[in-house]
Amino acid sequence: MKKWPGSEEPTETAVNHAFDQSLPWYDYLQSMPEKARRYNLAMKLHSGMRGFRWGIQVTRTVHDFFEPQTVVADVYFFRWIFHGFSDKYNIKILRDLCGAELGKLISGAKEPLTVLFGSKKNRDILEDVYSTSPMYVIMSQLLTRFLEKALSGASPGPGGVFRIIELGAGTGSTTK
Repeated sequence: MKKWPGSEEPTETAVNHAFDQSLPWYDYLQSMPEKARRYNLAMKLHSGMRGFRWGIQVTRTVHDFFEPQTVVADVYFFRWIFHGFSDKYNIKILRDLCGAELGKLISGAKEPLTVLFGSKKNRDILEDVYSTSPMYVIMSQLLTRFLEKALSGASPGPGGVFRIIELGAGTGSTTK
Protein backbone atom coordinates (compact mmCIF):
# COMPACT_ATOMS: atom_id res chain seq x y z
CA MET A 1 0.00 0.00 0.00
CA LYS A 2 1.39 3.39 -0.96
CA LYS A 3 0.27 5.25 2.15
CA TRP A 4 1.91 2.87 4.69
CA PRO A 5 4.43 0.69 2.83
CA GLY A 6 5.35 -2.46 4.73
CA SER A 7 3.26 -1.53 7.77
CA GLU A 8 2.04 -4.32 10.03
CA GLU A 9 0.07 -2.02 12.31
CA PRO A 10 -3.67 -2.66 12.68
CA THR A 11 -4.35 1.07 12.31
CA GLU A 12 -2.59 1.35 8.95
CA THR A 13 -4.75 -0.80 6.67
CA ALA A 14 -6.84 -0.43 3.55
CA VAL A 15 -9.93 -0.18 5.78
CA ASN A 16 -8.41 2.74 7.67
CA HIS A 17 -7.61 4.47 4.40
CA ALA A 18 -10.95 3.69 2.72
CA PHE A 19 -13.08 4.85 5.66
CA ASP A 20 -10.70 7.64 6.71
CA GLN A 21 -10.52 6.41 10.29
CA SER A 22 -7.73 5.40 12.70
CA LEU A 23 -9.15 2.49 14.70
CA PRO A 24 -8.16 -1.17 14.35
CA TRP A 25 -10.73 -3.11 12.29
CA TYR A 26 -12.60 -4.77 15.17
CA ASP A 27 -12.70 -1.57 17.23
CA TYR A 28 -14.05 0.24 14.17
CA LEU A 29 -16.75 -2.43 13.77
CA GLN A 30 -17.79 -2.03 17.41
CA SER A 31 -18.24 1.67 16.83
CA MET A 32 -20.52 1.02 13.83
CA PRO A 33 -23.32 -1.36 14.95
CA GLU A 34 -24.92 -1.74 11.50
CA LYS A 35 -21.57 -2.57 9.85
CA ALA A 36 -20.83 -5.01 12.71
CA ARG A 37 -24.20 -6.72 12.18
CA ARG A 38 -23.57 -7.10 8.43
CA TYR A 39 -20.01 -8.29 9.00
CA ASN A 40 -21.17 -10.92 11.51
CA LEU A 41 -23.85 -12.07 9.09
CA ALA A 42 -21.27 -12.39 6.30
CA MET A 43 -18.97 -14.42 8.57
CA LYS A 44 -21.84 -16.75 9.51
CA LEU A 45 -22.72 -17.26 5.85
CA HIS A 46 -19.08 -17.81 4.96
CA SER A 47 -18.72 -20.51 7.62
CA GLY A 48 -21.92 -22.29 6.63
CA MET A 49 -23.82 -20.82 9.61
CA ARG A 50 -22.66 -23.70 11.82
CA GLY A 51 -20.53 -23.61 14.90
CA PHE A 52 -17.73 -26.08 15.39
CA ARG A 53 -19.15 -29.39 16.59
CA TRP A 54 -17.12 -30.68 19.49
CA GLY A 55 -17.12 -34.45 20.00
CA ILE A 56 -15.55 -34.07 23.45
CA GLN A 57 -16.15 -32.13 26.67
CA VAL A 58 -14.82 -28.61 26.19
CA THR A 59 -14.31 -25.81 28.67
CA ARG A 60 -14.15 -22.43 27.01
CA THR A 61 -12.23 -19.58 28.57
CA VAL A 62 -12.12 -15.89 27.71
CA HIS A 63 -8.59 -14.70 27.03
CA ASP A 64 -7.06 -11.54 25.57
CA PHE A 65 -4.59 -13.14 23.19
CA PHE A 66 -2.39 -10.04 23.21
CA GLU A 67 -1.54 -10.86 26.84
CA PRO A 68 0.53 -13.85 28.02
CA GLN A 69 -1.62 -16.95 28.62
CA THR A 70 -1.65 -17.94 32.28
CA VAL A 71 -3.89 -21.00 31.93
CA VAL A 72 -2.23 -24.07 30.45
CA ALA A 73 -4.65 -26.02 28.27
CA ASP A 74 -4.46 -29.31 26.41
CA VAL A 75 -5.52 -27.62 23.18
CA TYR A 76 -5.63 -24.01 22.03
CA PHE A 77 -8.17 -23.71 19.23
CA PHE A 78 -7.93 -20.70 16.93
CA ARG A 79 -10.78 -20.17 14.51
CA TRP A 80 -10.99 -17.18 12.22
CA ILE A 81 -8.24 -15.35 14.11
CA PHE A 82 -4.99 -15.05 12.17
CA HIS A 83 -6.47 -13.59 8.99
CA GLY A 84 -7.35 -10.44 10.90
CA PHE A 85 -3.83 -9.53 12.01
CA SER A 86 -0.42 -8.97 10.46
CA ASP A 87 2.46 -11.41 10.93
CA LYS A 88 3.89 -9.18 13.65
CA TYR A 89 0.77 -9.58 15.81
CA ASN A 90 0.15 -13.23 14.89
CA ILE A 91 3.67 -14.02 16.13
CA LYS A 92 2.91 -12.15 19.37
CA ILE A 93 -0.35 -14.08 19.82
CA LEU A 94 1.43 -17.42 19.38
CA ARG A 95 4.43 -16.42 21.51
CA ASP A 96 2.21 -15.26 24.37
CA LEU A 97 0.16 -18.42 24.13
CA CYS A 98 3.00 -20.90 23.85
CA GLY A 99 5.60 -19.06 25.92
CA ALA A 100 4.90 -20.97 29.12
CA GLU A 101 5.21 -24.28 27.27
CA LEU A 102 8.02 -23.37 24.88
CA GLY A 103 10.90 -24.50 27.13
CA LYS A 104 9.21 -27.88 27.67
CA LEU A 105 8.64 -28.25 23.94
CA ILE A 106 12.23 -27.40 23.00
CA SER A 107 13.74 -29.65 25.70
CA GLY A 108 11.49 -32.55 24.74
CA ALA A 109 9.82 -32.65 28.16
CA LYS A 110 6.47 -32.09 26.46
CA GLU A 111 5.32 -33.57 23.16
CA PRO A 112 4.52 -30.81 20.62
CA LEU A 113 1.60 -32.76 19.20
CA THR A 114 0.01 -32.71 22.65
CA VAL A 115 0.04 -28.94 22.60
CA LEU A 116 -1.12 -28.73 19.00
CA PHE A 117 -3.58 -31.59 18.75
CA GLY A 118 -4.48 -32.54 22.31
CA SER A 119 -5.26 -36.15 23.01
CA LYS A 120 -4.12 -39.35 21.32
CA LYS A 121 -7.67 -39.70 19.97
CA ASN A 122 -7.32 -36.32 18.21
CA ARG A 123 -3.92 -37.30 16.77
CA ASP A 124 -5.32 -40.60 15.50
CA ILE A 125 -8.19 -38.78 13.81
CA LEU A 126 -5.83 -36.26 12.22
CA GLU A 127 -3.40 -38.96 11.14
CA ASP A 128 -6.27 -40.84 9.53
CA VAL A 129 -7.34 -37.68 7.68
CA TYR A 130 -3.77 -36.98 6.53
CA SER A 131 -3.26 -40.63 5.51
CA THR A 132 -6.57 -41.49 3.82
CA SER A 133 -8.18 -38.24 2.69
CA PRO A 134 -8.20 -38.18 -1.15
CA MET A 135 -6.54 -34.75 -1.25
CA TYR A 136 -3.64 -35.88 0.96
CA VAL A 137 -3.31 -39.24 -0.81
CA ILE A 138 -2.93 -37.44 -4.15
CA MET A 139 -0.44 -34.94 -2.66
CA SER A 140 1.62 -37.83 -1.24
CA GLN A 141 1.58 -39.59 -4.61
CA LEU A 142 2.76 -36.42 -6.34
CA LEU A 143 5.47 -35.92 -3.74
CA THR A 144 6.60 -39.54 -4.20
CA ARG A 145 6.89 -39.06 -7.98
CA PHE A 146 8.81 -35.83 -7.48
CA LEU A 147 11.25 -37.40 -5.01
CA GLU A 148 11.76 -40.45 -7.22
CA LYS A 149 12.76 -38.18 -10.11
CA ALA A 150 14.78 -35.76 -7.97
CA LEU A 151 16.75 -38.53 -6.25
CA SER A 152 17.09 -40.90 -9.20
CA GLY A 153 20.66 -39.74 -9.94
CA ALA A 154 21.70 -39.17 -6.33
CA SER A 155 23.58 -41.54 -4.04
CA PRO A 156 21.83 -42.59 -0.84
CA GLY A 157 23.45 -42.01 2.52
CA PRO A 158 24.68 -44.57 5.07
CA GLY A 159 22.75 -47.82 5.05
CA GLY A 160 21.65 -47.21 1.46
CA VAL A 161 18.80 -44.88 2.44
CA PHE A 162 17.98 -41.24 1.90
CA ARG A 163 17.30 -39.28 5.07
CA ILE A 164 14.35 -36.93 4.59
CA ILE A 165 13.13 -34.46 7.18
CA GLU A 166 9.46 -33.61 6.89
CA LEU A 167 9.12 -29.97 7.95
CA GLY A 168 5.74 -28.87 9.23
CA ALA A 169 5.02 -32.54 9.70
CA GLY A 170 2.04 -32.36 12.03
CA THR A 171 1.51 -36.12 12.39
CA GLY A 172 4.34 -37.06 10.01
CA SER A 173 1.98 -39.18 7.90
CA THR A 174 3.47 -38.02 4.58
CA THR A 175 6.83 -39.65 5.26
CA LYS A 176 5.54 -42.82 6.94
